[in-house]
Amino acid sequence: MVHKITEAMVAEAPTLQDLEQRIIEAVRGKLVVMYNKTFDEKRLTPGILQAMGSSECCMERFAKAHGQKSLISAAMSIGYKWEGPSHRALGDTFACRAVWRYLRDNSPAPTGLASLEDIY
Repeated sequence: MVHKITEAMVAEAPTLQDLEQRIIEAVRGKLVVMYNKTFDEKRLTPGILQAMGSSECCMERFAKAHGQKSLISAAMSIGYKWEGPSHRALGDTFACRAVWRYLRDNSPAPTGLASLEDIY
């Protein structure tokens, strides 16, 4: 069990390979923001990684500006009210989006990135 997710909970879930083509279509040529890019990229297929236009690490950006690394800490520090349980795909996605929007609205854009709005 990891983060209260049991084997039984994911036994019938589609695999990454089952979803790969749909993910490729969704990310093709787009900026993909991941909370922990180093961790997440290791779990993606080469096809998905190649399809992305570019990628950014929300955690690194937030930690550089605010010194916090966990998604829960970052979300709490910006006043985000969690939608659903943490450590679940949709809830964590909404929290990451909120942190990224906070960075967009409250921090200068980093060199080399045209706009933080590219993810919308």
